[in-house]
Amino acid sequence: MSTTIRLIVIFLFTIVISTKGQSDQLSKNEAIVTGQIVNDSAFSEIKLSSYLDEITGDTKSFPDENGYFKFTLHLPSKLEFDFIYKEYFRKLIIKPGDSIFIRINTKNEPVFEFNGDNNSLNTEINRLKIAIQKLTPPYNDLVKRYKNDTPQSFLAYRTQRFNQDINSMQNIFAQMGASEEVKNYYESKNRVKYGEALLAFLNMSSMFQHIQFTEENIPFKYIETIDSLYEKSIDDNFDLNYHNLVNRYSNTLNFKDTPALLIALQERNSLLASTIQMDYDLERFAGFTKDYLITIRLNNLIDNGYINDETFDRYHKVISSQFFKSFLLKKLKEYKLLQLVEVDVNKIHQINMSELDTTSLFDSIKKNYLGKTLYVDIWATWCGPCISSFTHLPELRKSLSQENIEYLFLAVSSPPKQWEKVIKNFKLEGFHYLLNAKQKKELYNKIPVRGIPHYFIINKQGNIEIPNAKDPNDPQLIDQLKKICSRQY
Repeated sequence: MSTTIRLIVIFLFTIVISTKGQSDQLSKNEAIVTGQIVNDSAFSEIKLSSYLDEITGDTKSFPDENGYFKFTLHLPSKLEFDFIYKEYFRKLIIKPGDSIFIRINTKNEPVFEFNGDNNSLNTEINRLKIAIQKLTPPYNDLVKRYKNDTPQSFLAYRTQRFNQDINSMQNIFAQMGASEEVKNYYESKNRVKYGEALLAFLNMSSMFQHIQFTEENIPFKYIETIDSLYEKSIDDNFDLNYHNLVNRYSNTLNFKDTPALLIALQERNSLLASTIQMDYDLERFAGFTKDYLITIRLNNLIDNGYINDETFDRYHKVISSQFFKSFLLKKLKEYKLLQLVEVDVNKIHQINMSELDTTSLFDSIKKNYLGKTLYVDIWATWCGPCISSFTHLPELRKSLSQENIEYLFLAVSSPPKQWEKVIKNFKLEGFHYLLNAKQKKELYNKIPVRGIPHYFIINKQGNIEIPNAKDPNDPQLIDQLKKICSRQY
């Protein structure tokens, strides 16, 4: 976040509300984040996101008329979340059983108050954050390095920078009296980012320099460094950089000696490619990393309609975490129920605008759908939470069957063939538009999209009524849409 905003963070240790009783009532893996936004004349969407968004539960909320909001999360372990409201951003560490209250006073300069579980940890993390950002600046000229560096020169550069950042952090810890827990937090994040950067270089430089990296042309020290960083980071699985590290690490190991995987990918056999990757993941990883990698690969197969009972059972049984096992069983059940839904194929309309050199998206919508209320979904084929939300649409349609509503799906940054496959697999009745980069830019200029999936509502006159609408599984959406449908113009 820009330091010109000069956010002054004041953390009050006085408990604003009692949260202990609430925490006692939570189930084993649940955590609750509630709060209030005050002195804000125009409420906006709140995001609370981690790299396990789809699995952990709510990722978006909207304050009620009094500024109160609530997130219910389902967590496999301690996770780091990004809390975002307008230009206000904070990091939060949340673990199962936590109950946290956040109060944001936006008058003059914003005041954040954390109360409840992990109060001192979250307070201290954010207290040190700006100082650490100033002394560990972003990396410059990375594209130039991807184009010109060898693995040896990039390893030397990144190792030197890693040591510099660690030394800068140690100075800050001493000056600001950091606790051991916060020291470990920041040092582990830096270590994971270091390993992830080394893997990212192999991926990006191979593309820029047209080199196929193998064990023969990567120095042993390079691989040894990545291996040691991964080993040290096994317990650091709380943040997004860990997600990037283990995914790139797994893919690098898989490609090293699996020509069958390359063939499967070239033939676009996603089921075969995933099973090869899972087999190798099972050989090389254990604990949380193994469970996580198998879970995301099975989840991806379900989302894209490549799953079968034999494949699911074969890999589901090797997952140790009951949390991940339960999540996948729920996803498979939802997918199978969706296959039983009867759909009129004549009500599935696909309009591929990506080949058109035009930005007339909103003109087309206004012209073609006047007199109808539109519920619009912005999504992408690679977005797990987007695809997961499709399972809630049949129930939503059923509840609103008497209303004059059309469902529009605007796909961005998505390959045409995959776009068509997802629509077919999820039997998505409605009007589907595939957009190119120019049309996506027009869309994002009209709608304040901070992430996808994103939903908005257009009224019968063709005007954007609600730029941040509820998700398909939110009970309040039905009342929201019925109210707009019944309005007389």
